[in-house]
Amino acid sequence: MIDRARHHRWIGGVRGLTLNEMLIVLAVFSILTLLFLVTSQEVMVRTRAARVANDHRVLADQIALYAFDRGGRVPTDPQGLFKILNPYRIEREVPVDPFSVNRAERETYAYYANLSPEHRWIIVSRGPNGTLNVDPTIRALKGTDGSGLSQGAGQPYLMTPDEADEFIRQHTYDPTNGTNSAGDIITIERRRH
Repeated sequence: MIDRARHHRWIGGVRGLTLNEMLIVLAVFSILTLLFLVTSQEVMVRTRAARVANDHRVLADQIALYAFDRGGRVPTDPQGLFKILNPYRIEREVPVDPFSVNRAERETYAYYANLSPEHRWIIVSRGPNGTLNVDPTIRALKGTDGSGLSQGAGQPYLMTPDEADEFIRQHTYDPTNGTNSAGDIITIERRRH
């Protein structure tokens, strides 16, 4: 009697794969490929976020040196990060944001001075979703001629300290929300009282 469970088809003296065996191999291969793609995407986002953190640290140090040389004044928004990195030479450029969608246009980090009386400056990266979430709000507050700025202690500010804290909290990227979640990577310096 032939044991049908052990009976395999032999082709030219070599055992062949059944259709079920091939489908199982393809399913396992597909699952492993999917896991690799998801993991590699997370690793790329974490690597870019680490680069942003390093760039922000370097830029913060450059702003501190700039302010030290100029009696505590930080660059204005129009001067931006270009002023701190390139006071006299044009060879040095502001680093390109690793999360920028259009690298051909060299989308750099955003910089805003005097967000509130307590927030001296902020540097912003687009975050994994590739959009600068804070920019439309800040542009709307400033207006085209800066008339949206309110006066506080002789300095133009966009918001109160509490409004600025809430604004930053709402627009900050949270890495626990996934690799493509909304939010910007924000570095701030608060004024020392």
